[in-house]
Amino acid sequence: MTKNLLILMLFVTVQFSCKENTNTKKQYYPVYAFLQQELHTIDSLPVAVTRIQEEDNKIDTALITKADFRKIADGLIGNDVKDAEAINEYTETVYEDLDLKDITITYTTDQKTVAISKIEIHVDPMTALVKSFYAERTDQMNTTQIVRKILWTRGKQLLISSTHYSKSEAPKNKVTRFNW
Repeated sequence: MTKNLLILMLFVTVQFSCKENTNTKKQYYPVYAFLQQELHTIDSLPVAVTRIQEEDNKIDTALITKADFRKIADGLIGNDVKDAEAINEYTETVYEDLDLKDITITYTTDQKTVAISKIEIHVDPMTALVKSFYAERTDQMNTTQIVRKILWTRGKQLLISSTHYSKSEAPKNKVTRFNW
């Protein structure tokens, strides 16, 4: 009888410990924290932010304030990934390539209601520091669809490649680079 009781208690313990905890929140890479850290670093360094814009075979170069750069970066990326709950709409995939010394964390979604459809983060496995951040963003402005490919290289630059699609015109490409 005691033996049966012990087996029953062991069975019940295993059942409860193997049950999936549905209250556990998904853990995601802190994308917003990385962006804020980069912006704080830029704010604290005595560097200028240069904007280089290429459109219709014309190149325009200008210095912009750090405050203006922060608004642009937050508007493009930050506000959409600020809340960890926003990332719940995404599927996470992680690839580790030790030969290339790279860990790639990818977030993708099929949801049409979110502006950013893909986020890709490249991390150095030796230092655990982000090497680069890539995002694909689609916005609708009136009758024009704007598709942006955004590449943030840690400590160096932000590159935005935009294509404007309109039913009445041919697609227009614009590349904007911010260096610091």
